[in-house]
Amino acid sequence: MLILKRNQWKKGVVGAVAGVVMLGAGGVSAGAVWISGVKVVQTLSDAGAYGDCMAHMSKPISDYISGCPGNGWVTFSCDGTYNSKDAGQRKFESAQLALALGYRVSLLVDNTKKHNGYCYARRIDIYK
Repeated sequence: MLILKRNQWKKGVVGAVAGVVMLGAGGVSAGAVWISGVKVVQTLSDAGAYGDCMAHMSKPISDYISGCPGNGWVTFSCDGTYNSKDAGQRKFESAQLALALGYRVSLLVDNTKKHNGYCYARRIDIYK
């Protein structure tokens, strides 16, 4: 009888832990999250707005992380606000390369850093 209660206790603890993990994974509200398997469909360069450069992804960023617009645009902060201007420009050029070649990208998007309401992409990886 004591073994049965211990097993029930273990199941309860495992269930509670799994529930907490599921709540945390369901929707990221703050911080950064990886978005993979998207394509760049458009780029934008605008001195003085949007961190000077942006890229439009094939899927809405809001599907992956809250607090980002649902239209698929991310900023690389080419103006130097969240990284050096050179680093932002390299990320923007990577997005342009992916667009030109039709490759997919993975992005590390941070919803705590924004330009004109658009979330900042801390990293971009290109792959076939």
